[in-house]
Amino acid sequence: MKPKSASFPYERRASAIFGTVRRPVAHVELYSAVFQRWIAYTMIVDTGADYCVLPASIAWDLGIKLRQCEPHTASGIGGQQKVFLHRTVQMRLGSWEFLVPVGFVEREDLPPLLGRYQCLDLFDLRLRTFVTTFSARSHLPTSPTP
Repeated sequence: MKPKSASFPYERRASAIFGTVRRPVAHVELYSAVFQRWIAYTMIVDTGADYCVLPASIAWDLGIKLRQCEPHTASGIGGQQKVFLHRTVQMRLGSWEFLVPVGFVEREDLPPLLGRYQCLDLFDLRLRTFVTTFSARSHLPTSPTP
């Protein structure tokens, strides 16, 4: 039986404005077709992000070619960005496995962002006392293990 929740403590990060801030994060794994295994990433839980966004270098690690992705333009706090959307990346969060759409951007100073569409929206999410808790809903789609 799968656990009903997974929790992750916030990470402390340096801030030029506030000295130190705590950011809600989740430890996830993405399946790499190149290496034929799961690769671990720490992603910021970003309820303001429409979908998951990663630096383009991670696409290479996963065996995803940007030229085969859908080109789009997205806007956020960093201004407009060209985004290369891949609609089916295998993700593991806790014991759950599912497919998520991921946008890749050609800049390395952007931290990996865990967004809402087909990802955070799958869970009941709780941000409390510097811990992020993901709780399973009654029906969480799964993807086959590679």
